[in-house]
Amino acid sequence: MFIIAGRLSTFVIFITILILVFIPLFLTQRRKIKPQEKLQRLAALDAIDENLARAAEMGRPIMFGLGAYARLKDDSSTQTMAGLDILSYVARQAAAADTPLFCSTGQSESLAAMTDVVEEAYRAEGKADHFDAKRCVWWSDAWTQYYIGLTGLLYDTKPATVIFSGAVSWEAAQLSTEIHDLGGVLIGGTGRYGAANQSLMAIGSDYHIILEEMYAASAYLSKDPIECATILGQDYSKFLEIGLIIIGFIFSLAGVKLLANFLLM
Repeated sequence: MFIIAGRLSTFVIFITILILVFIPLFLTQRRKIKPQEKLQRLAALDAIDENLARAAEMGRPIMFGLGAYARLKDDSSTQTMAGLDILSYVARQAAAADTPLFCSTGQSESLAAMTDVVEEAYRAEGKADHFDAKRCVWWSDAWTQYYIGLTGLLYDTKPATVIFSGAVSWEAAQLSTEIHDLGGVLIGGTGRYGAANQSLMAIGSDYHIILEEMYAASAYLSKDPIECATILGQDYSKFLEIGLIIIGFIFSLAGVKLLANFLLM
């Protein structure tokens, strides 16, 4: 038999999760469901709307950071793409309100994509003549020069709202004091795992988009059926995992070893 002894349960659970993930994708392709209608709006998106309106009322600009590791060709690419979806939404809101928007990235390879996303957002709002490519900036792939450039941009523009979303590292937390001293509000979100990234982001930000919430926010804003179906499938698999944990706990209390014996198969 091709399944290694003691791994049958792992194989069964793996196949089950794959089925749960791909069912929404399959039904989406067949147009049986509209997964974009099943995603609920996140509270962090309300915070973005509120603080974009705040910037417009104060007559001060918005600053958006795609992250120090905003690459398109490695494991940071999914975070970068999610950040670009959120940037597109922010840019459209800024264009509609005639609020200046300054964007930055820590990697040269994402500069063109970032600039195109902002330009397309302005064009979609009928404000193509208000787009200024000089407001989409990159200084260096090196951390020190990138951080110095961010600090300079922050003090030059004095934004009312600062949003970091994408492959963000520690820059949001390190700049949080300066942002608040200038009277700004910081909204931070990154998909980068690790206690340091998440804890510093949570401490420094007024509003925090936690891990998978960034991908969910991206899918919700883009309304892309495949993205939304992927999020939906992942949620189904999480429900399955939680259900197995609860059933296992109940069986354990009752002294029933059926599930435990299955997991040892």
